[in-house]
Amino acid sequence: MATGQISIDAALARNPGIATDAAKFKEGMVHLQEDAKANPSVLDTFRALAGMCDHPTEENFLKITKADHDKNLRTCQVSSNPFAQEFVWVSDFGNGGAWVVSSQPEGPCGVVQLSRFEKDQSDTSGLFWRYIARKAATNPSGTVVPGLSCSAVDQAEHVYD
Repeated sequence: MATGQISIDAALARNPGIATDAAKFKEGMVHLQEDAKANPSVLDTFRALAGMCDHPTEENFLKITKADHDKNLRTCQVSSNPFAQEFVWVSDFGNGGAWVVSSQPEGPCGVVQLSRFEKDQSDTSGLFWRYIARKAATNPSGTVVPGLSCSAVDQAEHVYD
């Protein structure tokens, strides 16, 4: 059904007990067909599953796992980490001041947030700002967990504009 080799109606006719609610089953299968058209790795997984149903062997089980693993290798996930920061205005910072995060040292590394918002100097309207994310470990000789030194904390400046 996912590949379109057999119609949803034909599958329902062959196997009337396959779904308790034919309309919902059809709706779900249509979504699967759309997913399969948009993402060929979905078909690889379906083929592996069908092979396992036809011949439940360890080899066919491994094909399912491999198809899923291959898909994961080609898949990106976008995520975000919400956080809150308080900023104070520092008028003598750079060219015209900046909003600088108000931060105290935290954790075994004594991490201090040094992030800031500063006006984008290339913007003549004065409406656009850049967020510069940075932190510093005030105790670089400390350890976060055994084997991970505080000196490994990312202290680079990351500019978002």
